[in-house]
Amino acid sequence: MPVRSTTKNNAHARRQGVSARRTPTVNMRRACSSVSPVCRARRQGNTTASRGATARDAQGEWDLRDATAAGKARAPCQNEATTKIAVVLVEPQIPGNTGAIARTCASQKVDLHLVRPLGFELDDTKLKRAGLDYWQHVCVAVHDNWDQFREMYDKWPEPKRLVSFTTKADYLLFDEPGATFRDGDVLLFGAEDAGLPEHIRAQSDLCLRIPMEEQPHVRSLNLSVSVAVGVFEAVRQSKQNN
Repeated sequence: MPVRSTTKNNAHARRQGVSARRTPTVNMRRACSSVSPVCRARRQGNTTASRGATARDAQGEWDLRDATAAGKARAPCQNEATTKIAVVLVEPQIPGNTGAIARTCASQKVDLHLVRPLGFELDDTKLKRAGLDYWQHVCVAVHDNWDQFREMYDKWPEPKRLVSFTTKADYLLFDEPGATFRDGDVLLFGAEDAGLPEHIRAQSDLCLRIPMEEQPHVRSLNLSVSVAVGVFEAVRQSKQNN
């Protein structure tokens, strides 16, 4: 069977109402290939100002796989952002969710902590794609387990507080005064399939639940949505109180 020429193919596509243009592709490595100026300055000697771990590989390109050794996370109360909080994902499983959460954290200058085991590799294409080129604007710290994160947290100066988001909480997110956020709050979120383990909830200073209409077939919200709701409510309260 003879093959149609490109011209005939384009004409046929126009008659069918379909654009003949090829969908542009995105070079994810290039999109994620630089380190933010703020984090670069911290890496070059100002370690006390490091908010987290932003990574570069041997060629100077951004590489999240090196995040565990790329810097020193600092307490939320030392963050220069308006809202002095941090986000901790405990054993996240879906790379797309973590990438979307990184974008939310970047938008508010919030540190992002990932607690292993993770359900994906740090060089996962879906992780980078979901975060786009926002990864260079968020400082990330990766911890081998909860105990390692907790050891670092215990050394942070006051004020600080562990705030767990869980469907098993008594307080609703918008309840007052129980759900009032403050500087130094560390927002904890569990895995997509299991939530926060009981022993972590027991260590928390406050447990909150995002309100939902009671329906037997709707059990929870998407993790990235939950993080966004929590972060922006904390931002709203911070701006309102200040």
